Amino acid sequence: MKTTYAVCTTVGRVRKENQDNFYLNGITKPIHVQEIALEGVSEEFYQLFAVCDGMGGEVDGEVAAYMAVEFLKKYPVDSFCEEWENYLLDVNDAIYDYQVTNGCS
Repeated sequence: MKTTYAVCTTVGRVRKENQDNFYLNGITKPIHVQEIALEGVSEEFYQLFAVCDGMGGEVDGEVAAYMAVEFLKKYPVDSFCEEWENYLLDVNDAIYDYQVTNGCS
C-alpha cells in the first residue's frame, strides 16, 4: 500500500523545550532536536505510525516520549498487532525504571 505521510513538531508558544516524538515506519525524532518537519511516501506492506506526546513539561518527559518510540523499533511491524501488549508492558517498565534510577517524580 502506498502511504504519504508528514510530521511537524515544534516547541510551541508555552514550553521551552519540545518533548514530543513520533514513529514513522522506523523514523523518529532525535531526542535533543526541538523542531522537525518530514514528509515522505512509504510503499511497505506493513506500516506503523505513532505519536508520543511529551509529558506536559514534566521532568524528562522528552525521555519518556523518546523511549516509547525507540522501543517500537524492537518489535517487527508485520506482527505488531499481536505484540502491542508486550510492547506496552516493556516500554512502561523501562520508563518506570528510568524514573526510579534518575530520581524523577
